[in-house]
Amino acid sequence: MLNTTTIKETRGDKIFKASVLVFVIIATLIVLYPLVYIISASLSNPNFVNSGEMWLLPKGITWGGYKIIFENQDIWNGYRNTIFYTLLGTFINLAVTLPCAYALSRPELYGKKKFLGFMMLTMFIWLYNFCSG
Repeated sequence: MLNTTTIKETRGDKIFKASVLVFVIIATLIVLYPLVYIISASLSNPNFVNSGEMWLLPKGITWGGYKIIFENQDIWNGYRNTIFYTLLGTFINLAVTLPCAYALSRPELYGKKKFLGFMMLTMFIWLYNFCSG
């Protein structure tokens, strides 16, 4: 028979958990408010948005803005390009990465350490350039 014991929370643990919960709720509200506002503003009548009558929930719901946007051919070209580049980029990445990963997993690969070192060096250079602006 297993002897299972539970760890009792101290008063400090409970206070800490409660304060973390309050912080997470406040942070979530701070993040969600602008998102809900943008969606509500996009669905509301522009007159209500411009006059400040729309605060959080949509007023005078209209789909006119979305109709105008989706009638624009450039939007559909952008979607097509995004899907094409995503699929092509994923295919090329997999076509290069999978054979490379398989080859590097083999212990008998000649020059494995040098090749891994080269890959790590280029990765760190890219990471440095990416993080420094």
